[in-house]
Amino acid sequence: MFYYLFQACITLTACISRRKNGISRRMHFSPYKMNKIIIMTRAEGRRFSPPILGGILMLKTNRQGGIFSKFFAAVCTLCLTASLGAVTAGAAGSGKVSVSSGTAERGGTVSVSVNMAENPGISEMKLRLHYDSSALTLEAVSTGTVFESKELTPSQNLSKNPYVIVCSSGDMINKLNNLKTGNIITMNFKVKENAEYKSYAVTADVDAINIEGKKCSFTADNGSVNVVKCIHSKEWRVTTAATCEKDGTETLTCTKCSEAFETRTISAYKHRNTEVRNAKAATKKSEGYTGDTYCKDCGKLISKGKATEKLKSDVSSDKSSSSSVSASSKPDKTESTKSENSKYTIITGKNSVFGKNSKKPLTFASDADFSEFIRVEIDGKTVEKTNYTAESGSTVITLSADFLSTLTKGRHTISIVSKSGTADTEFTVEETADTQSDKSLSTADAPASKEETKSSKAPVIIITAALILAAGAVGALYFFKQRRG
Repeated sequence: MFYYLFQACITLTACISRRKNGISRRMHFSPYKMNKIIIMTRAEGRRFSPPILGGILMLKTNRQGGIFSKFFAAVCTLCLTASLGAVTAGAAGSGKVSVSSGTAERGGTVSVSVNMAENPGISEMKLRLHYDSSALTLEAVSTGTVFESKELTPSQNLSKNPYVIVCSSGDMINKLNNLKTGNIITMNFKVKENAEYKSYAVTADVDAINIEGKKCSFTADNGSVNVVKCIHSKEWRVTTAATCEKDGTETLTCTKCSEAFETRTISAYKHRNTEVRNAKAATKKSEGYTGDTYCKDCGKLISKGKATEKLKSDVSSDKSSSSSVSASSKPDKTESTKSENSKYTIITGKNSVFGKNSKKPLTFASDADFSEFIRVEIDGKTVEKTNYTAESGSTVITLSADFLSTLTKGRHTISIVSKSGTADTEFTVEETADTQSDKSLSTADAPASKEETKSSKAPVIIITAALILAAGAVGALYFFKQRRG
């Protein structure tokens, strides 16, 4: 009660003094400033004697203030003496301030924040921050969220250690404490070039009171600045390259100082990319070869291929006409021309016929998978890719009509060569024929025998003779009737 009466008295004293002396001679006393001095005096545990505080009030009051100003100054002295005794007798709640830690290199900068972790409700606070000035230089201090910049009175000398800052934030009129938590200030340090590689403590001491003038006890969680040789930036680097047969290694390394932290294994590639080389198709004159398998990455031979036998010769198509075996009873020649090691067969286009005056291509299909297709041969010679098309559906080859027109008249052999074997068949090139089926004549189209020809002419002769005889008889009868008449 005495404390608030004291505040009312100093305010009234100021008003009377100002009113009496006029605006031009306003006094240099501010109730807010005086109140702040008294509060911080209590926060530091000091007590000014009533005569001293009375003297302060009297000096702050204009010398020509009159009897009223002096009277109220005396009353303020008495109230202040009672308020000081009452305030220091009680205690408020407890709070906590925390100081963060940071890491920096020599010559680098680091920020340390001072935070209000627990706030019991304060009006005034004095904060003293200690650090090792032999290693750290305080370059700047920025305001946080707990106090506004106008509520802070920082030390103007940044090099002063400890660094002191006074915070004043309560609502005196409505008797409200500051209950905010969060960042109070942030201190920006620069690490000196001669600093040792170790941790330097940053500590805080706090004195605070609430709006009622009661002292608040505070604890502090102190922070530090850790000075290191390097703040690492890490990446994985290949130490030993992996091969097809040997594992490799890579190391997690700092890009700035090259310090290694951990190592891991890179698995061998195990010849994952291969290709077949030296493959050769079998012909009637020479053996074939399935080809050797090589690693495309390291070039090593993985497995050797196998030789394939020559293709068997075709059975002659121009046998003597006196042969007792008819063409319709002969076995399929295509099957006999397959290579013994071949496991593929022509499934479409056997014994096709092409006429040179035709524009239609010939199509042949092998039962081999299209992924194994290598090339096409005609009579043992490789056909240029521009003369045919190849597509899937097993393996489908279409020879162009222009290419077929360049072949000589007669029978030819087509071979569809795949990695694991060959499928082949024969086809015929003629002057006018134009068909894709086996060439044969049905019995209905075959020429008739002499006996059949004679037997078919006999009825015609008989009918003709009968007509002639009838015509002669009619003529003779007409002639005799004319003579009688």
